[in-house]
Amino acid sequence: MKKVKLLFSKLKKIFINQKAKVTKEKNIYEKQLTSQPYIVNIENTTDKPINDVVLFFGNNQNENKFTKDGKYVESGLVISSGIPDVTYKQIVNNFVDNHFSVSLTYIQSITSNQVLEKLTFKYQDANGNFFGKVIVPTIDPYQQQTNIVAVKSNYYLDGNSSIILHKIYSKTTLKIYIYPEVKMYNSKINDGKYYTNKDISIKLQAILQINDK
Repeated sequence: MKKVKLLFSKLKKIFINQKAKVTKEKNIYEKQLTSQPYIVNIENTTDKPINDVVLFFGNNQNENKFTKDGKYVESGLVISSGIPDVTYKQIVNNFVDNHFSVSLTYIQSITSNQVLEKLTFKYQDANGNFFGKVIVPTIDPYQQQTNIVAVKSNYYLDGNSSIILHKIYSKTTLKIYIYPEVKMYNSKINDGKYYTNKDISIKLQAILQINDK
């Protein structure tokens, strides 16, 4: 019996050590993955909800709605960048020129219920066909904050793709944090070449003209 208990104790110790190692590696990976997010602010300045707000979709944006400082303004809706010295217009143009794979998105708002509104990831192919995936965000029952939610869903962003917010409440603001996982250049999509998280972090700093201080 003592030998059995001793063996069980050793196996338990090995399991705990292995679990700690996996958790550590996961944390390192997630830190690399989430090192450089795109941040977009969406504000409804009106007294009524605004439905079906389209983010990005660079190849079909109304250029006349962009202001000189790179914001998108239309009928009380203001979309801007949450990254210092980078405009929303620059972010949209970057998605036109480059393809990104995204697996993690955070939605934050001053209005708690806003983060629970559904959204759609939508893509239009070269033939004009639309493909969409509807997401209904849910708050983790173990988290304390109710004004932020993590959306762990895979999608792609380029000039023909968009995120559609089904409803923006009146007099409210929300932020969307987009964490690119893999960057895919237009000229290299067909030959299957991808870039690592480290490459992405370096490239994003160059593209978005962000200097570490």
